Amino acid sequence: MPYVKVSIPKKPSGGSPVPKGANIILIDVADLAKDASGQVTGFPARDDKGVKMTGPFTLAALAKALFIQATPSTIKRMDTSEGGDDAMGFIQNVEFEKPGDELEFNEFVANNINTEWIIVTTECSDSTGTRVHGTPCNPMKLKFESKDDNEAKKATLKFTTPQRSKFKMGHYTGALPAVADVTAVV
Repeated sequence: MPYVKVSIPKKPSGGSPVPKGANIILIDVADLAKDASGQVTGFPARDDKGVKMTGPFTLAALAKALFIQATPSTIKRMDTSEGGDDAMGFIQNVEFEKPGDELEFNEFVANNINTEWIIVTTECSDSTGTRVHGTPCNPMKLKFESKDDNEAKKATLKFTTPQRSKFKMGHYTGALPAVADVTAVV
């Protein structure tokens, strides 16, 4: 059923922050399942109102998503509207800090700075807070900044869609994809 206008009342504690899950899931767009013509088939569909996403992520054979453990209190996920008259759209953003400066993390950044990502974030309260950021045609791109001084050793990761589109971050209710194994950090 297409979108029908409804009034939006204030809910109790509606604006209170909800703790975010520490594991930020990243799915390489190249790893999404495709049909014989190369069209992506492994991305959950949106309903006709444009926000709720259902169905599973389907990855290519042997492909897995990965996760980066973030400092939960630093996770920011937001949509920004922009554009001129008759050309408004949304830029999707996910930003977080990752503590430490391990070799494996720096290798990930060096080898994935131009990778196209779909990002899944969660809330600790329940499954209604799972969000999908990016689309196969407008994926998230990484911007990176590291810090190593007397205050902290950490990195700030900012993922943003390069183009505005009609899509806000999706509200996802499906299963989370399998993630790659963790390499032991010695």
